[in-house]
Amino acid sequence: MISKPNSVYISAMADLTHALGTARPVLTAPEQISRTIKGWILDGTLQPGDRLPPEHELASIFGVSRPTLRRALEELTGNEVLVVQRGRTGGHRVAELSVERLEPRLIEFITMSLAAKTLAYHDVLEVRRALEVPIARAAAERRTAEQLTALRAALEQVQERVRRLQKTPGGGAQAVADVDTAFHRALAECTGNPLLVTFERATTASIHQVPPVGVPIDLATTMTGLPEIVEAVADRDPDAAEAAMLVHITPFMELGVA
Repeated sequence: MISKPNSVYISAMADLTHALGTARPVLTAPEQISRTIKGWILDGTLQPGDRLPPEHELASIFGVSRPTLRRALEELTGNEVLVVQRGRTGGHRVAELSVERLEPRLIEFITMSLAAKTLAYHDVLEVRRALEVPIARAAAERRTAEQLTALRAALEQVQERVRRLQKTPGGGAQAVADVDTAFHRALAECTGNPLLVTFERATTASIHQVPPVGVPIDLATTMTGLPEIVEAVADRDPDAAEAAMLVHITPFMELGVA
């Protein structure tokens, strides 16, 4: 007959459970290999462009079969941590971890999330407003002469496209979206911060790719504040640039599109 545990035993087991905490999931061999290789990159043992040892050597280092090793390498390649090069000097190399490679993945993720309604437009617009206002300010503080020239050219493209559509209404909304996206990218590039460029581009492009149903693009609203933003950036006036961006983006926030 099994005796009922006494209160002292129950209390001791409760203390032990609390001390151990929540159990952690056991990693598979490919997951452990993947984590180790990422660790080598994080601590500088491996640098972008470095070639990993051949598969048979890696399998020996980790004490696993080559199929097990390949599952780890495939996961790292799929996540663009590693790249595969063919030929005699090919093999697996550490990817060039430039921020530009993040942009298309962010755009795809946000776009698909908007389409699937796992993200609301308000969520993306809120992030975009949080980005655009400081971007305008930083652009006025940091822009170079070359960046200002590119920004002015982007503004001229928006103005020309809007003029064409005003003469032939009823089409070309995507064309306006494209040049508007180019303007905001040129503005973000004036900051000199590649992460700001990437995140701004991802939010702007995603909203234009999956616009809210039934919300028309008003051409006059599209142009609101843009010339003033460029003028403030040219004058290196961050306060005016910030104010002009608020004028530009607020109507879109109210419409639910930007």
